[in-house]
Amino acid sequence: MNAGAGGQGGAGPAAGKGSRRQKIQEDNEKKAEVKCKIDQGEYIVVRVLDDKGVPCTSPAWQKFGRVAIAPPPGSPPEAKPTLLKYVQCLNTCKRIKMLGSGRGALADHVCPVQQNNGVVVVPPSAMNDFNHKLVEFFAGNLLPLSLASAPELHALVRAAISLGARFGNVQPENVIPHPTTMARLTASYADGVRGKLIETLREDLEDGMVSATVDGWTDSQTSRKYLGHTAEYINKEFELEDHVLFTPHVDAESVTGSFIREEINSNLSALSLDPEKVKLHYVTDGGSDIVSAVSESTRTYCMDHCTNLVVKKALNPQLTKLNLYGERGGAIVDGVKNAVNIIKCSRKKQHVDLKKALVKGPENRTKQVQFRSCLPMLRAASRKFSQVKKAAKDLGDNSLEEIKLTDLKDLIAHISALESLATKTDNCFVGANFTNS
Repeated sequence: MNAGAGGQGGAGPAAGKGSRRQKIQEDNEKKAEVKCKIDQGEYIVVRVLDDKGVPCTSPAWQKFGRVAIAPPPGSPPEAKPTLLKYVQCLNTCKRIKMLGSGRGALADHVCPVQQNNGVVVVPPSAMNDFNHKLVEFFAGNLLPLSLASAPELHALVRAAISLGARFGNVQPENVIPHPTTMARLTASYADGVRGKLIETLREDLEDGMVSATVDGWTDSQTSRKYLGHTAEYINKEFELEDHVLFTPHVDAESVTGSFIREEINSNLSALSLDPEKVKLHYVTDGGSDIVSAVSESTRTYCMDHCTNLVVKKALNPQLTKLNLYGERGGAIVDGVKNAVNIIKCSRKKQHVDLKKALVKGPENRTKQVQFRSCLPMLRAASRKFSQVKKAAKDLGDNSLEEIKLTDLKDLIAHISALESLATKTDNCFVGANFTNS
């Protein structure tokens, strides 16, 4: 009896453990089957609604949805899905659980963290909202997309994740400073970085091992003037470093070379640098004020500015810089032009017919971007030369006093031959084919 009872009693706990393991295995198989049917679309997951038809705000139903069978096709709109005794996590893990009597286990559920070599892996489905917000931030503020790979942005995101992990649901307005605070923090940060930079470069600055640029500009929106000063050098890894030393606002109405020199010295002193000891090699444009400001230092003309001026001059030539008329011919053209302009401005009745017969010449014969011929003016004046000469003298102009009609005709013949060798469109020289003929 005792042996039998002992044997039966010993088998009881073992049988109980086996039964529990079997039940757990059956539950897991059922959950796997439910998960498979959800993935195949046979089952659906719906949010739990309150009496008003809006999603419940309880912690359990914020994390889980009810597994259900959708109404068959053709069902009326008011048909509701058939709820099953299973729930699924609405977040990343999508775990299936059997719905029991309590909700505490659901409310306490935390999705397990997926890791790859110790690095947390965020499922792609969970990144959709973050990526959308990131695109909105970049596009809405017209930021270059290359900033997405900037180490500073990555450090900012890591800091935000750390705050959320430590303190939970932190509101942005309680974390991001006000713009005025940002301005103060930025200035303080810049001063700190600049101070460290100066201490690193102090010996090089005094030994003439640092180059610099300086230039001024005016803000088109506020009309405020600024002066920028940079420093460039090669670091120990033979990499080019470029830093802004200072960018002060300039209050002076007239910014002269001496004013810029004083501004540079003042800002160098503010950086605890002695302007008398600092030896900078400047690379600047050719502005007279800048050249004067750095005249006491060595200076190189900026090749970028030089190239820009060369290309600009080449693409916008003043075509008539070439003097087609010569010294004597130019004097004749100018004399005729003065006489014609004075007669054209006359209000005397005897000059009415003559004014109609004359043609005004170009405003400037030597500084035109597009060529304008003087021939129409010269030809019209030659046809009425004696009248033009007399009328101009009556009006007090002696421009034609020493010019003869033969001189004018010779000039017209000379210029006509030259202009006939050029391809013209609307009196503009667009190309020339001068030959020995």
